[in-house]
Amino acid sequence: MAVTTFQVGDITIHRIVEQEGPFFDLPIAIGILQTSGQLPQIPDTLFVGELGLSGDIRPIRGIISMTAMAIRLGYKRILVPFDNGPEASLLQDIDVIPVSSITDIKAWTNGNWKPTPVKKNET
Repeated sequence: MAVTTFQVGDITIHRIVEQEGPFFDLPIAIGILQTSGQLPQIPDTLFVGELGLSGDIRPIRGIISMTAMAIRLGYKRILVPFDNGPEASLLQDIDVIPVSSITDIKAWTNGNWKPTPVKKNET
């Protein structure tokens, strides 16, 4: 297990990376951007994904479990790595929005990009 510490103004974030991988990279980055005023608060939305150094959002394992948790907790939408979109859309009752980069999220919150939720898979 490795621990990384980030300092943004008065905010200190300790990130613990387990063997499972860093699925909380994106939510931590979103929290920093929101707290520092670079992104607005986005209600009813869960963010999951691994964030690359270039700002790309990489696929993660366990996306169905994360989506199921979001539904149980009452979230209306989940932003997931683009490649995880089809798998996350297997579950109903939540909008699945696939994103490729943190730039996509910033464009969405600024009104410069309108993502299309993944269509629900019918089986």
